[in-house]
This record gives sequence, C-alpha cells and structure tokens, in this order.
Amino acid sequence: MAHPRAPTTAVPPGVDLRGRARALVGVGVALLLLSACGGQDFSAPPPTTPAPTYGEYQAVSTGLHTTWDGQAFADPATLPISGNAKFSGVAALRIGTTAGERQMNGSLSLVADFSANALSGSASAFSDANGAAMAGTLAVTNGILDRAANPALAYTFNANMDGTLSGPADSFAITSDISGDFLGASYGAMAGAIAGTALGNTGSGYLFGDFVAAR
Repeated sequence: MAHPRAPTTAVPPGVDLRGRARALVGVGVALLLLSACGGQDFSAPPPTTPAPTYGEYQAVSTGLHTTWDGQAFADPATLPISGNAKFSGVAALRIGTTAGERQMNGSLSLVADFSANALSGSASAFSDANGAAMAGTLAVTNGILDRAANPALAYTFNANMDGTLSGPADSFAITSDISGDFLGASYGAMAGAIAGTALGNTGSGYLFGDFVAAR
C-alpha cells in the first residue's frame, strides 16, 4: 500500500526505458563498426544517450507504483543485518516559487547498507514537464535506517537530498529530506516522500514530491 503521508503520481503507462537504452547502445555499436571499416578517427567522443523525457519517467513511475503500491510495508526489524541492496527508480519533484510551479522527474539510485543501517545515493538526469533537461545531481547523504520504526506511524529511513539543478533558463539550489519505507516481504522496493526548499534565480519556495524505486 502507498504510504499514507507520501504523495503518489497518477499518470498513464508508457515507455520501457531499459528497452530504449538497449536500442541506443546498439546504435552506438553499429556506428563504431562503420567507423572502423571507413578508417574514421576514433578520437571523437561517442554519441551520448539522451536523458529520458518527463513522460517516460512518469511511465516508469506508474509501472513501479502499480507493482508495489499494493504491497505491505516491510518490517524493518526483519531486514538483513549485513550486506547491501541497490534500488533504481524515479524521483518526482514539484518546485513552487514566486515565478510559478515547476514539475520535474529524474533518475533515482539508492543503496541500503544494512551493516551500517545507512542509506545513500543520488538523483540526476531530471527533465521538466515543459521538455527542458535539468543538469546537476542531488546527493542522498546521512541516511539512517530505523529498525525499531513502526511503518504505520513513522518512516523506516530518512536522509538528506541536496544539490543544484540547472536548466536553460533557471537553476535551483535544493535542500531537502527523503523519507520512506521498504515494501514487500523481501524488501523488493522502497517508496516515500521528498520535502524541502528550493532557492532559484527566478524565485524561491517550497519543494515536495515522491519517489519509488525497486531492486
């Protein structure tokens, strides 16, 4: 089930980003082989893979929510006491300033370190709802797993998520917290809320959002 305090995005299903990435890699390999046959200069950098669009991120988020929102919270007391687990998903942000509200989605990577009861990671490659790419990374640091938490009343983990995101016309210095719970009997996913502030060159204000990520 979705966390009672965590907003969720209701968006239409969409694009398989893994399939898109594989296709882009295949194109890069084909271009490299053609260059070899023609004696081309290999000093030129390889083509870069474009960041997913806002809508493509929404599609991934919808798929993850569909799979995991019905799952019960994992009891933090039963989490492993050693090793780590990596989670990948989507961070969805809303930034409200005097210049208006901006919505953007980005790629989220989180690592739960069960030995240290810690959480770390990052969110990057953001795209906004108007099609603008936002450069920069939000670092997830100082994360703590609370094995005594009751997920019905409090989040299992909390961490800082800070950094700067810059687009063609504006930039935001973000200071926020990311909080959530593990989902499923085998802690196959995590989801929760993001809240903080955004200091922008066109105005400052609140930031809130949600995230979902799976192993």
